[in-house]
Amino acid sequence: MSDNPYASPESDLDSSVDSTERQTYDRLGGWLILVAIGMAFNPLALAAAVFFDNIPRLFNGTWEILTTPGAPGYHPMWRVLILFELLMHLTLFAWSTFAAFLFFGKRKALPRVIIGFLAAKFILTVITCLIASQVPTVREQLAGELGGRWTADLLKRAAACGIWIPYFRVSKRVKGTFVR
Repeated sequence: MSDNPYASPESDLDSSVDSTERQTYDRLGGWLILVAIGMAFNPLALAAAVFFDNIPRLFNGTWEILTTPGAPGYHPMWRVLILFELLMHLTLFAWSTFAAFLFFGKRKALPRVIIGFLAAKFILTVITCLIASQVPTVREQLAGELGGRWTADLLKRAAACGIWIPYFRVSKRVKGTFVR
């Protein structure tokens, strides 16, 4: 028994159930449904970027036009930008595929992998914008449209980080779902 006169017999360590025991969830639910949709489609979107955007640039004549000195669209940073985007999309594809396996397998490592993925995606988008801004034609496009696609991408990535990183750090559902 406890020395506390107000404590009930159930409060003794031997007879109580640990109140800090974590609730577990067998099924995906709540906001994780939205995450599940993203987990299913993100690898597909990144694969499409690689195979329908990045790789064709290397073989459809774009590479030569943009990276050959003396060619009409030449600038030395085009080579860096094209290769960086290809490597970025390949890396993010592999990372998102791995994260999807962890997610649907309800693995304990998933929250750290997702947080890293979201942060990396944002940072890589910033680096892509910085590299792209070194190419005069892209810099003019950025200035003319107030960033257009680039601004939208950055805002989308920042919003994703601002919403999902805290969610994966503090959510009881996340802690109770990814336990294997």
